[in-house]
Amino acid sequence: MIKKKAILFDLDGTLVNSAPTVLEIINLVRSQNNQTKLQLNPSIEEIISLGGREMIVNLVSKDNIDKNLNTFRELYEDYDLTHERMFDGVNEMLSSLSLQYSLAVLTNKPKMLVDKTMNHHQIKSFFDCIVCREDVKKKKPDPEGFNFVLKTLNLIKNDVIYVGDSLVDLELAKSTQVEFFLYNRLKINQLKNNLFYFQEFDSFEDLTNTLGLR
Repeated sequence: MIKKKAILFDLDGTLVNSAPTVLEIINLVRSQNNQTKLQLNPSIEEIISLGGREMIVNLVSKDNIDKNLNTFRELYEDYDLTHERMFDGVNEMLSSLSLQYSLAVLTNKPKMLVDKTMNHHQIKSFFDCIVCREDVKKKKPDPEGFNFVLKTLNLIKNDVIYVGDSLVDLELAKSTQVEFFLYNRLKINQLKNNLFYFQEFDSFEDLTNTLGLR
């Protein structure tokens, strides 16, 4: 078995349970457009995982996309994250795995909001590399960000394990053929029909135990 050197994580929906925060802000934008409030469900969480423009198009409007997206980001910048939480076991996992691996984050989220999120949850210091939307020309699932991480940490693909929660993450893993662990808490049905091998986990305690053996 090849000894891995680094673990690459998605951020939202994988480490941080940010969907409730995002939907609250989406509902503020919808309110400004005289639209009714949406309730969080797995389908909406899948849409949220697609990132900014796709989220606005599907949850707000196909009109005035840039205006609504800018409004969303401005509201997010000022939004109080007091009630936002990481998923159970994430902090303990990062503390443990950072002793054995280099850790990195690859996210489609803008840097300003990544910094806000990581500073709130006090996890930024765990990571040796953080790649945000502004760092690449093409966002996930394009492999540009993945290759950016490899170059920054002086790694090859086989050195890395990727951990994510969405179809976007799965598509990136398939295109790069990186070893992939899926936090499939949304029970995404489309995953069952793909031919790419990956491992699922239900808790970060299980993931820590699995990766701690490598």
